[in-house]
Amino acid sequence: MRFADLAGWLAWQETLHPQAVDLRLERVAQVAAAMGLIPVSWPVITVGGTNGKGTCASVCAAVLSGHGMRTGLYTSPHLRVYNERIRVDGQPAVNAEIMAAFDAIDTARGTTSLTYFEFGTLAALEVFRQRDIDVAVLEIGLGGRLDAVNVVDPDVAIVTSVDIDHVRWLGPDRESIGAEKAGIFRQGVPAVVGDPDPPASLLDAAVGIGAELRLAGEAFGWRPESSSAWTWWGEEHCLPGLPTGALMAPESLGNAACALEAVRLLRPDALASAAAALEGLQISGRLQRWRDPAGRGCEWLLDVAHNPAAARVLARTLSTTFAGRRCTAVLGMLGDKDLRATITLLTGLISDWHVCDLDGPRGRAAADLAAELVSAGVAEGAVHRHPDPESACAAAAATAAAGDLIVVTGSFHVVGPAAEWLGVYSPPASAGSA
Repeated sequence: MRFADLAGWLAWQETLHPQAVDLRLERVAQVAAAMGLIPVSWPVITVGGTNGKGTCASVCAAVLSGHGMRTGLYTSPHLRVYNERIRVDGQPAVNAEIMAAFDAIDTARGTTSLTYFEFGTLAALEVFRQRDIDVAVLEIGLGGRLDAVNVVDPDVAIVTSVDIDHVRWLGPDRESIGAEKAGIFRQGVPAVVGDPDPPASLLDAAVGIGAELRLAGEAFGWRPESSSAWTWWGEEHCLPGLPTGALMAPESLGNAACALEAVRLLRPDALASAAAALEGLQISGRLQRWRDPAGRGCEWLLDVAHNPAAARVLARTLSTTFAGRRCTAVLGMLGDKDLRATITLLTGLISDWHVCDLDGPRGRAAADLAAELVSAGVAEGAVHRHPDPESACAAAAATAAAGDLIVVTGSFHVVGPAAEWLGVYSPPASAGSA
């Protein structure tokens, strides 16, 4: 084996291909075919969209697994540990099986270089094959049409939402982005669309390829019953009294509704497990609410919102669910995100800002975040700079009073360290047998 530990494999993968993002399917499809990974031997739900993919994929997997199906779930990115990306029945893959998958990929690829994400996608498929799963839920990493996950033909394809993000690769507007996301649709395969106002490009692509469009509000939908319950409806099905649980925002319920429609299309009998699955559902870093573990009397809200559409959901949650609370923010963002548009949605709701540096080539400096906040009208005295997420959290906690809300947001790269600092994140087992 090329490396003796998982860290060595991952560090090498980051340097193997000349581009961190290379949206072409030829190379990854060639290696997948050489390994016999495609076509897959189990049904697949592929989940795309600008926001909500993680929630939707998690609900799909939880319901199917709760019905007794051995379910593989592939998502990205991870909060703290790479193993989170590849799960079977909710449990992360262990180091040994991921490394074995990497080794098999390395042998099969020959001289073909692969990106970090392409290696991970193939590794997930290999782990799922070795685990002999019954069904897979695969989350698109970026876009759809040319994302590595799209080498697998889905049995149901979902696009949760279409909004502005990753413009360098996907285009500057919803129409161009919608066309890219529609690339996961297939002829004769159900295409579940959760966006309440999908761009014409998405719909035209679905019709053009002959996909079976299933639009939210027409083929399926949802309605709230109370703050703790909601109803999902679909063709010949109605599930009242579903627990809201971790699905705090209306958009989260919409994403869950897409998941239930996909499950209905794939295995309608599995809907019987929906209520129990939602009751026990935990989605790390998505409007995740925690009482302060140190007993300071404040509360924490962890949310990986990193673009304007997600920030809009966070802002509405702060102004409704947490109305009247004094809010302090811990913020870290990557350099390729729309900082001004994201923070503008939140500035009027936050009293103090603790901004932090993020490591890595894409990380944005705290000084840049602070300057942008001041430029957006935030008082200089309300902006505090820190070298890392942990120190930003410590400073925010030190000044919090009972009843305050501390919001950690902007990136997986700040929410993950914050969750670990708070002691609300438990790294999965990294060794042992699968």
